Amino acid sequence: MRRTIYMTVLVAAIVLMSAPAQAENRALLVGVGKYKLPNADLPAIERDIEAMRKATEALGFAPSQVKVLLNEQATYNAVTEAFRTWLTAGVTPNDQVLIYFSGHGSQTKDVSGDEPEGLDEVLMLHDTAIKSGVLTNALLDDDFGQYLARIPARKTIVFLDCCHSGSGTRGASMKLRSRDRDSSNKFYHYSELTRPRAGRGFGLKSRTQDAANQVLLAAAQDDEEAVGTNRGSLFTQALAATVESAARNNQALTLKDLESATRAYIRDKASKDSPAQKPKLSGNMSLAAENLFSKTTPSIPASPSVAAASPLSSTAPTREIWVVMAGLTDRASYQVTISTNKNQYRVGDQLVVNCRADRSGYLHVLYLKTGDHEPKVLFPNQHHSDNRVDTGKQVAIPDSKDGFSHKIQPPAGRGLLVALQTQKKLKATEWPAGSTPGPFHGLAFQSLRGLMAQDLAGQAYGAGKTMTVIKD
Repeated sequence: MRRTIYMTVLVAAIVLMSAPAQAENRALLVGVGKYKLPNADLPAIERDIEAMRKATEALGFAPSQVKVLLNEQATYNAVTEAFRTWLTAGVTPNDQVLIYFSGHGSQTKDVSGDEPEGLDEVLMLHDTAIKSGVLTNALLDDDFGQYLARIPARKTIVFLDCCHSGSGTRGASMKLRSRDRDSSNKFYHYSELTRPRAGRGFGLKSRTQDAANQVLLAAAQDDEEAVGTNRGSLFTQALAATVESAARNNQALTLKDLESATRAYIRDKASKDSPAQKPKLSGNMSLAAENLFSKTTPSIPASPSVAAASPLSSTAPTREIWVVMAGLTDRASYQVTISTNKNQYRVGDQLVVNCRADRSGYLHVLYLKTGDHEPKVLFPNQHHSDNRVDTGKQVAIPDSKDGFSHKIQPPAGRGLLVALQTQKKLKATEWPAGSTPGPFHGLAFQSLRGLMAQDLAGQAYGAGKTMTVIKD
């Protein structure tokens, strides 16, 4: 009897260890419109936070994954505690983190001696104070960068709706159209700050772009002001409107797209002859090219046959294949961008996959969805048996000239797409000419495991993944 119980627990443990971890994505929204300092309050920050609540929901964050610190809640201790705990505990390398701040930026005397011009850039929190000419209880750019470095997520997205340029307050100010004329500059100037300088970027300025897992979209260039209005801050209005529009129309959206769209939105709000703030993107540009609506962690219904399936069998339940496929991207040396024409599909909709890599090599695209017992090789295929792709070339599957469409088949559920780029051809994914009807062919589970254990072992390769949602 004891042996039976022991074996049951052991099998259950193995199943749990082999299952993909559930996503624990996290978002932290910080808005400060009410300050303890005199003459520092900003208008409509509550509207900014509400707009970002809706935007994070559109991006797939559950309400339980979003923490809000608004006005009196956004003290130095509360914000730094959220960085130490909320954005790290339970977060895994499969997850993504979103950080948003709306409030004042400013500069203060550098007490650590690491800034050549003697000034640190800061985010001003509710209880920021001035003591002996120095801002206290403000989040320094150096500390912000250290907090980001401790977040274990695969991708950390930062939105900063503030400005750090003291010079921006002395140049030509942005003038708005009549309906939005009431505006506030989001740089805090105080009497002890006698010689502010142009901003130098916040938080990511000392980090190597492609080595980090972070992307920052700031409300303005380093030498520009960011503007708040009684309707809400311009950058946040632009950001939220763009995200919600893309979600409503099932359109893909990258941070690069978001940078362009927010610039256009703000330019339209400015008077014809007025300068306009231009949002600035920095950080890991490979991550910035990913679809914001793609989920990084799958959630697949458990199959009752997982425990019984042999890891060496030629077929296996969806869940086990999913884990192996997703694992192909973990050892990649560089990013391959992969996206789809929609975020959600219904059975019968056409699926179009787009891929691009910043290097030359052989492209391989695998697709698995709920209920499948083997992944489908989308590329190479019957129409493109030569899968050599040059640097920067965009590949669409199917291409508009291919003469066929790839329609989503039942059942409803989720799909996982993985793109690989290698320097050598892979026998497992080659098009088996004359033996398979239709444009695509399947990849046996044993071949998939061999791909991971042998073909990719010891060679540098690129990879990317994205997910689809399929409804009835």
